[in-house]
Amino acid sequence: MTYYTGGQSLLWRRTARSRRRRPGGQARRGTASTTLEKTIGRLAPDARVTAFRDYDAAWLALAQGRADVLTGSLTILQGFAKNNGGFKIVGGLLSSEPFGVGLRKGDWAMRDAVNETLQDMWTAGAYAKLYESAFGSPPTTPIEVWPA
Repeated sequence: MTYYTGGQSLLWRRTARSRRRRPGGQARRGTASTTLEKTIGRLAPDARVTAFRDYDAAWLALAQGRADVLTGSLTILQGFAKNNGGFKIVGGLLSSEPFGVGLRKGDWAMRDAVNETLQDMWTAGAYAKLYESAFGSPPTTPIEVWPA
């Protein structure tokens, strides 16, 4: 069961300069040697991309104004945006990446308990509340809910 669908997104620095410029020509920062770079290269081939060793280094470049946009995993970017004013998630998801829970092979009772709990949380609204408290915005994709 897919319990979360994430993907690559963009965190935009809200400045007068970045609002006036076309996104395709802006410097985008991401972590080094990842599918993030490949996706940006495919979607915005004219973008100037600078890779960093990790999210912290890329975030610092964005926060210091050395980049206009940071690309990365939506949940990581949501954390940066939630904890720092002046930044906004833009452009929706650039990729779709479903996540599941890894359990011991053959442990059907545990699998069913996890799946049922997540589905009950979704139906009751608890999943969305927890997600929003952690990431500062509601989930972008509903989880699977099987018929009772």
